[in-house]
Amino acid sequence: MPEALPLGGFARLRARLRLPEDGPQRTALRAIVAGGLLVLLLAVVAQSCATPIAPFQMERYVKLGPRQGPITLQRELLAVHGAPAPLGGLVSQLGRMGFNCPGTLPEETMLCRFRARRQDGQVATFLVEIRHDGAVVQDIAARMELGAR
Repeated sequence: MPEALPLGGFARLRARLRLPEDGPQRTALRAIVAGGLLVLLLAVVAQSCATPIAPFQMERYVKLGPRQGPITLQRELLAVHGAPAPLGGLVSQLGRMGFNCPGTLPEETMLCRFRARRQDGQVATFLVEIRHDGAVVQDIAARMELGAR
């Protein structure tokens, strides 16, 4: 009987992990690993495709600066969602643009916030105040604050 050859790297690993030899069990193991890798790849692709591109819409308002940026944003929001527009449509659009809009009670002003770092390192905070009656927009006001680096 010939001498046993020393086990190679994968053969040694297979022996330690007690992986099955070639056969139906091994094929099933390979199918499970391939399926897992495929699911992982699909999850990565889905996550990268689902990344919201909308916050980049705010880039132009940030570049316009603390005076003109909020004025332009307010003018455009009023053009599309001015009184008496449904509150849900405005809040939905602001959410797609990257704003955080916590819910409020009717008759209370809703304050939506968006923060971005400018090229000079300062933090620009856009605040959109929405006066509403719970269902319908009554008024929209926007302002921008610059914070320390």
